[in-house]
Amino acid sequence: MEEPQDVSPDGNTLLFLEYSRSTGLDLWSLALQKGAKARPFSPAPFNETDARFSPDGRWIAYASDVSGRFEVYVRRFEGADAPLRLSRDGGTNPVWRRDGRVLYFVAPGGRVMSVAINAPALFDAEPRMLFRAPEIEEIEPAPDGKRFLVRLADSAREAPLRLMLNWPARLRQSP
Repeated sequence: MEEPQDVSPDGNTLLFLEYSRSTGLDLWSLALQKGAKARPFSPAPFNETDARFSPDGRWIAYASDVSGRFEVYVRRFEGADAPLRLSRDGGTNPVWRRDGRVLYFVAPGGRVMSVAINAPALFDAEPRMLFRAPEIEEIEPAPDGKRFLVRLADSAREAPLRLMLNWPARLRQSP
């Protein structure tokens, strides 16, 4: 099984998940040119998912269960740097603000967290909570990070909203 995750900002590289019985979900990269071969981004015996390129294409944010639960990590796309864990008590679904100065993620309990990037490649040590909604599964920030599109868990969805137009006329028609 292979599942696309993200495409680099320059459109030249695809990040995707590949499932293996021995290592679980692994992140791979593939240069999008004829004849290119896929290469593992994180060939570890742990699950990795939710990969996203930073807006400048230099960093990858992803979730991994290397600690025993899913946490959010960042690592340079090129190079052998060790991953840097950003979440403190679990996290998934990392998403970059369009300017690359903030990384958002979802922590347990539906907490939407942010991690500031103080200078190029320097991540603030402490994530801070922006808001909370226990049903949150995924987020997508507006380009300025001031609003979020949120996907809620299926169990949290209520009956559809019904909009009644011209309701005063219907009242007049009732017996």
